[in-house]
Amino acid sequence: MSLTPHSALRRRLAPSSQASALFSEPALSEADLDTLRRIAAGEWDLNARLESGGEIAATLNQILENLAETLTGALRSGVRLYGNVPPLFDFSAQLEGAAKTQEERAAHIAESARHMAEQLHAIAGRLQEALVSTADVAGIMADLDARSKQIEKVVDRVQRVAGQTKLLSLNASVEAARAGQAGRAFAVVAQEVQKLAADAAEATTQIRDVLHDLETRIGTAVQAVGKQGDGSTARAQAHDITAANTGANALSLTGVMEGIVERVRQQNGEVSEVVRDIAGIAGEARLQTEGAARLKEMANRAREGSDALIVSLGAFHLPAHTRPRDLVARLAQDPALRSMVRHRQEEAMALAAERNRFIELLYVTDASGRQVTGNIAKKSDLGTSKGFGSDWSQREWFRQPMERQALSLSDIYRSSASDRFCFTVSVPILSEDEEIVGVLAVDIDLTQLI
Repeated sequence: MSLTPHSALRRRLAPSSQASALFSEPALSEADLDTLRRIAAGEWDLNARLESGGEIAATLNQILENLAETLTGALRSGVRLYGNVPPLFDFSAQLEGAAKTQEERAAHIAESARHMAEQLHAIAGRLQEALVSTADVAGIMADLDARSKQIEKVVDRVQRVAGQTKLLSLNASVEAARAGQAGRAFAVVAQEVQKLAADAAEATTQIRDVLHDLETRIGTAVQAVGKQGDGSTARAQAHDITAANTGANALSLTGVMEGIVERVRQQNGEVSEVVRDIAGIAGEARLQTEGAARLKEMANRAREGSDALIVSLGAFHLPAHTRPRDLVARLAQDPALRSMVRHRQEEAMALAAERNRFIELLYVTDASGRQVTGNIAKKSDLGTSKGFGSDWSQREWFRQPMERQALSLSDIYRSSASDRFCFTVSVPILSEDEEIVGVLAVDIDLTQLI
């Protein structure tokens, strides 16, 4: 039978049998309602369970259990992430420092190479100038050599003329002697001509000596030039050097210097290429430095993010809190702790620290908040005075158990001693008369719990 629209609507709006059963259950107990109120107020004790029977309590308990499991997984992931961040941060810092050093060294090498290229360019210019000067010197020496040869030819001609004149004067003297008194005047003239011929011969000899010396000096200069251009010419004697040798040596030096200039220019080009390559390396190093800096920044952000995640999850009291909470509650009932005798308390706390790896630090205060024991940790010396006498009366971990007269769990924080994530469990210490005589505080290493 088909339903009318109104009957279908009434059917959809009618409570199901399951819902009817749910709302027909008795109300939650006052204790369960108080637990829910505390959770709603921000005291997220996900280990709490509702004791009232029925579907509502069971459903809420399942919600609390599932939420605790989910948040525990998130907390575990956050701790693992944070554990991997410091090595990454340190590596990125080292990489940044190495890349920066490489960048600075590459820049220094590039600057040195540029300076070298400039020096090679200057040397090539100087050599080019020297090459021009050498060519000028070689031309001047060749011209001097040619002119000295021409002068020597003129001297030879003068010397021949002087010799012939001397011969003619001798013949004239003979003829004047034959002529007797009539040739006496002519004899005088012949003697003067003979003397003039002798002076001319002596002068030509002196000129020849000067030319020979000039030629020798030119040869010496050419020989010096030849030593720079070709070692084989250095063995030649100055008097064997001719104009042809002069030109050959000059050409040899010019060729050598041109080769040097060309080689310097090639080296300059090679060095310029090296400069460009090193500049490229410096640029790559600069990119590496920037990349390392970004990686370091990312690691730092990951660290801050994981830190914030862990701290925010620390507001929830998860199953991981159960073991240390139960341990501290039992330890506060130990007669040694309740005695408020320092050495007995420190011995009991040291034993607990050695047996439970998640304990980072234990200490006890009196009812006023003054620490009456040392800070006890694994393998520490008993009776250490560190922390003894400190005033903790304004700290939450002390005030809450004193005001509530019950065990208290702090939020998660980073330990100043180990830089690990911790939380503090604190509980009142009761005397035999059930009076609060102090507070036991235990710092718990969260990473050892999850």
